[in-house]
Amino acid sequence: MKRWLPFIALIGGAIGFSLYMFLSEDVNPYTPTANDPLVIYKDACAHCHGETGEGSGLLYPALNADELTLDRVRKSVREGSFMMPSFPNIKGAVLDSLAQIIMRASYKGR
Repeated sequence: MKRWLPFIALIGGAIGFSLYMFLSEDVNPYTPTANDPLVIYKDACAHCHGETGEGSGLLYPALNADELTLDRVRKSVREGSFMMPSFPNIKGAVLDSLAQIIMRASYKGR
């Protein structure tokens, strides 16, 4: 029985983390305070993807323009994904300008 304890603990931790991630949705989605895409990036994106889009490992990937398209960026911002929350209040021209900023190969989080 003792040899199973690490396995049981690992499975229990994975189940607990999964439940936390799926049940802890943000009830008040981010609302932009400005139309400036750089301000929006710093407010909504930088804490996970980094000030310059460098990311921080597997959970928070780098915003590598070689792997992104404008449509993919827009969809990810609107709908979110497994670890990324959705940002339904970023839309229209503001969403387009944010996507352009993220897509810029020279983006440095100014």
